[in-house]
Amino acid sequence: MKTLLLIFVLMSELALAQKTFTNQNNNTPPNAVSNHKTSNTAYDTLKPPSFSAACYTTNNTPNTLYFTDYYAPRDSGFVTGNNVYGDLEKAQLYYNSNALTIVGCLAMVRIASSGNNALVGSLIKIYDVNGNGKPGVLLGTSNFIAQHSLVNNAYNTFTFTPAINVATDFFVSYVLPNNAGDTTGIYSTYSNCHSSQILAVEKAVDNSWGTIRGNWNFPTSVDIDLALLPLLPNTTTTIDENTVNQLNYTITATSLIVNTSNRNARISVYDMLGNLVINTTLTTSHINIAALNSGMYCVVLQGNNNEVFKGKFVKW
Repeated sequence: MKTLLLIFVLMSELALAQKTFTNQNNNTPPNAVSNHKTSNTAYDTLKPPSFSAACYTTNNTPNTLYFTDYYAPRDSGFVTGNNVYGDLEKAQLYYNSNALTIVGCLAMVRIASSGNNALVGSLIKIYDVNGNGKPGVLLGTSNFIAQHSLVNNAYNTFTFTPAINVATDFFVSYVLPNNAGDTTGIYSTYSNCHSSQILAVEKAVDNSWGTIRGNWNFPTSVDIDLALLPLLPNTTTTIDENTVNQLNYTITATSLIVNTSNRNARISVYDMLGNLVINTTLTTSHINIAALNSGMYCVVLQGNNNEVFKGKFVKW
């Protein structure tokens, strides 16, 4: 068992720890993407229940990275990524009783300096749930993204071709790069903001599955949820955020096509770190997005009469 205690426990307890659980706040990204059915774009996003909890939504920086120091200053790696134990995969459980079609997955990752490798990389797997509550039968595997092509500190979009159909509980698993070193970590919730059930698991170097909470010997009631968010085809044109005007648009590989009578309106596109990547006047219905990296984006249109229209889209 991996021995590790949180920095939130008493100092007297820390003296007994072989490792120290450390919270890395540098380059922490903003709020995760919204939950299922938030816009009329081509895709919806699922997320763990904790991503909608008050402990998450009231935190200005709700996603974080965790790593451990083994006999400091030797770095033993990411809790939710590569580490000295040689973990192979990190997975998040989704409870489900609906017929769903999974077309992709967003994964928020951090790449260490040793992780810029063009020959190795990551992919996403979908598993069913076996009788022990761990990943069972492999249902599908996503495209491969080389490490040097991953977008650091941001959501990366993995796709499934063909799409995966599920009607019961399933796991979304991030397959870690297999090169040496502490190369890649997956963002998670803070340890005091997690689902009521234990949902985050990991695959060890011996191919056995265990909970992250149990393997890392977390104190009672402490756990994390991983920023692994399945993408589904949108089945609705409604929007849950009913205080926001819905922006009507479609997406192609190179264009954001806005259906609006608001000509000469200002349109802005933001990536999931809040960076403004497009800011232009809408003189035609087509906005060129060919230069954008793959991932999730927010779009805001300032219309006539000072009306504001918002939405989200995925650039493949």
